[in-house]
Amino acid sequence: MDAKFEADTKIADSARMYQMQKANFDMEVNARVRTGVSLRSECFRLMDLERKCQPNAPFAPFLFLIPGHMVI
Repeated sequence: MDAKFEADTKIADSARMYQMQKANFDMEVNARVRTGVSLRSECFRLMDLERKCQPNAPFAPFLFLIPGHMVI
């Protein structure tokens, strides 16, 4: 009976540890997503502001400012 109790305790501890690690990972991923979204919206806001300041200038998207976008 003692061995079964210890095994069940280890299983429960492992499950709790997994849930904690998963929650931490999810929080980190969500924080990075929010940061990326805010950076993109700031980039587009600046592009819109530039277009308003120079209405006759040709449109030149600044895609290099968007995180994760590869410049060709």
